[in-house]
Amino acid sequence: MKAEVGDLGLVNQDDIPFGITGCSYATAPFTHINPDGSRFSHGDAGVLYVADSMETALAEVTHHQQHYFSNVVGLHYDRIVLRGLKVKFDEGKLHDLTNLDITDPVYDKQNYTNARQLGNKLRTDGIETIKYNSVRNEGAICWAMLTPKNVQEVIQSTHFALIWNGEKITSAESVSLV
Repeated sequence: MKAEVGDLGLVNQDDIPFGITGCSYATAPFTHINPDGSRFSHGDAGVLYVADSMETALAEVTHHQQHYFSNVVGLHYDRIVLRGLKVKFDEGKLHDLTNLDITDPVYDKQNYTNARQLGNKLRTDGIETIKYNSVRNEGAICWAMLTPKNVQEVIQSTHFALIWNGEKITSAESVSLV
């Protein structure tokens, strides 16, 4: 049961958006924290990452999933199916990084040290959302939500299949019943 629900002690109960459609999706990144961290977290706090389009979300997820697969010894093929989610949210207390040049260290494609330090500082300062430029889809925007409390709705939209050929992800295709 704990594996499904996650560790609810990791998120302030007042921040859980009980009653919204998709509450479990909104809360999952904060109860199932990636110990390896992410762009704006050292791995000690959850972050819900949202993109301005499904195309941007797929670009971001494909990059990170490819990195994960490349570290699995002996994995010659895999197909995983992911859910596309539409997230409605209020930015809340926002820190906007979109005015920074894409060459700023916070946008480094591999080294997240500066972004993680900034994320930790902003979380400590009470910032709820970080708006930033996608580094995987030029011209696109992403949000790093440091709390689930401003999520208003999460709806599952489409399934996507990612195909790993042993070296890279070769496709990210929409999956349907037809």
